[in-house]
Amino acid sequence: MTLQGMSVRIYIFLIIFHITFSPRYGFPLALLWSFACLLWSLYTRRNLLRELRFQADDALFGLVFLSGCFAIAVTSAPVGGQNITYMIWWLGSWILLYWWVREWLLCSRIRFADITRTIRWTLLVLAGAVIFEFLLVQTTGLFFSDILPTAETEIPFAFAFGAAYARPRVFSVEAGFVAILFNLMLPFFLANLRLLRPSHIVQLAVVMVGYLLLFSAASIAAGALTMLIHIAAFARIRIIAATVLAAMMVLLAYAYVPVVTEYVDQTVIRKVEGLFLVSQINSVYSGSRLAIYATGFEILLNNPLGIGWGGISQEFNQATGRLGVAPESSGMVSIPLEVAVSTGIFGGLLFLLWIAGKLLRLVRRNSPESRVVFFAATWVVVHHFFVLEFWMPTFWLALALCDVVCRQNTGEGRRFSRLRLPQRAHHSGYGHLAE
Repeated sequence: MTLQGMSVRIYIFLIIFHITFSPRYGFPLALLWSFACLLWSLYTRRNLLRELRFQADDALFGLVFLSGCFAIAVTSAPVGGQNITYMIWWLGSWILLYWWVREWLLCSRIRFADITRTIRWTLLVLAGAVIFEFLLVQTTGLFFSDILPTAETEIPFAFAFGAAYARPRVFSVEAGFVAILFNLMLPFFLANLRLLRPSHIVQLAVVMVGYLLLFSAASIAAGALTMLIHIAAFARIRIIAATVLAAMMVLLAYAYVPVVTEYVDQTVIRKVEGLFLVSQINSVYSGSRLAIYATGFEILLNNPLGIGWGGISQEFNQATGRLGVAPESSGMVSIPLEVAVSTGIFGGLLFLLWIAGKLLRLVRRNSPESRVVFFAATWVVVHHFFVLEFWMPTFWLALALCDVVCRQNTGEGRRFSRLRLPQRAHHSGYGHLAE
């Protein structure tokens, strides 16, 4: 394992610390590590700039970003601090959490098996932390955020089963953000699972208990939708059979196992009802999710060219009335909707096209790696239709992994000609990103 490879593995582990050990909200520890490794790589590898490159679809995101800047320029409102902040925030997230991480993975020549192994142990640490904090908060009322240094001090409480259980926060602001980490890591974990090994059965139990204790309806719903998308994309008999079997088992459990019935009713059904009620997700939200989404679409129709990066946050704070409708929150609670409102209809469509292109390339590749990454990335993307926090590394890492898998055997130069998939999978269940 090279120093570059080890630094990548550390980065993957650090993504679970959303606000813990961070200097301020929106600047996670993983972002700081990514920036430090970029500076160190530029200093120690004189030819690094010749190895780093942009790929064709990077231009799509460039157009999206410029669309948001253009919207700021043509709007009648003066440029405010939120506009500048969000411009830097979005561009910085794309550079440090997506583009550099993608090139970093390729330059490090880390094997896919090593990525999978790192994700597996990171997920076990995260699941164990969820279980521990769940027990801790039910018995003492303390969260990790009360013990460890965090960038956010006023974190709202979230409950499950009415007010019977406090939902764990672990190293984040709320349980839904932690669930996105499971969305990314769980497909890698399950694809490499060996049920005949007792240690793997124990690990599976820990991971699934940790996931279920998050009580994330959005994650569960996004996972169900991702299964359908995965079936439509790959149409493999084994995938279809496994999905149908899993669905039948869940339905039978829901019908005949009281604890499963209660969990689904309280976690999923109750959350669907909550879409129409006032949201308690974050103190910056003053309305229900549906009200926020409806407001976002109304703003988009009134401003088809967009209102610019940070426009929603600035209008929410200043309430000038220039948008024709008052925002229900400081953000759209959805990355695609936030991008569309900021960059306009054209920018929003380009953003969706940028993401869809990555997923379609995975479908065309149709390898063991591509199927795992497709499921993980799709699950994360679908979940982010209900979550805004674009500064979280999980979203960008999922997209970066799509590119890393797809840039194998593409003839992009000598550096990538050595990246290959073996004809027969190794004992780990995958090929290598690099030999």
